[in-house]
Amino acid sequence: MSSSHEAEHPKHPTTKRYVIIALLLFIITGVEFVIILPPSMQGTAIALAPLIILSLVKFYIVIMFYMHLRFENPLLTKIFYSGLGLGLLVAVALIGLYSGLAGTPREYASVRAVPYEGHGIESHSEVVENLIPTPVPSDQMANSNDTKEIIVGNVEAGEAVFSGSLGCVGCHTMEDLPGAMGVVGPNLTNIGTISGTRSSLSPEEYIKESIESPAAYIVDTYAPVMPELRNSMTDEEFGDLVAYLLSKK
Repeated sequence: MSSSHEAEHPKHPTTKRYVIIALLLFIITGVEFVIILPPSMQGTAIALAPLIILSLVKFYIVIMFYMHLRFENPLLTKIFYSGLGLGLLVAVALIGLYSGLAGTPREYASVRAVPYEGHGIESHSEVVENLIPTPVPSDQMANSNDTKEIIVGNVEAGEAVFSGSLGCVGCHTMEDLPGAMGVVGPNLTNIGTISGTRSSLSPEEYIKESIESPAAYIVDTYAPVMPELRNSMTDEEFGDLVAYLLSKK
C-alpha cells in the first residue's frame, strides 16, 4: 500500500521538511506576538499590515504543504488562488466601506467629551479666583430668563412621537416598543441612563442636543446620518419626546 501511495504522490516532502515547516510556522507566530506585544502598537495601522501579511504566509504554507495542494492537480491550485484573491478584495472593500462611514465628532463636541485634566496643577490662587462668581448685568439676566426654554413633556405622548412619522423606529432599537428594531443608529432602550455618560451635558441636555444637532456628538461605530429633527415637530411634541427618552432607564 505504501508503494502505491508513493507512486501516486511521489513529490511529498519528507518528515524532516515537515518539521522545518512547523518550525517556520512557529517562528512566524512568535513574530506576530512581538508585533502586538507593545501597547503602543496594538490596533495601529503599522502593526495591522505586517500581521495580515504574516497570516497570509502561514495560511499559504498550511494549504500548500499540510493539505497537499502543491502536489495536486494545477487546476485546484488556480481555483484556490482565485478564491483567495476574491476574499482579499472583499475584505479590503469592507474595511474601506466601514472606515469611510466612521463618524468624526465636531471639534467642540470632542473637547466637551474629554474630562478636564488640569485641575490638579492649578495654584491655590487660581482656584479661589475661579470660585468667585462674575456678576451678570441685569439686562442680560432678564434676556436669558426670557429666552430659556422650559420643557415639560408627557411620556405617553412622547412614545407616539417616537413611533410616528419621524421614523425613529426605523433607525433605532427600543426593546419594549414593538417594531422599533432599527440598527442604523444607537440602541435607545436605556438612553435615559446612558445619556448621562456620553458627554459633559446632563441627560436632558444631551437628549435635546441629539435631536436638535445630532452631529454634535457621534457615538462610536455609528455613522453621522441622523437629520436635525427639531424643526419637524412642535414644541409640545419635542417636550414629549424628550420626556419619553428620559424615562428609558
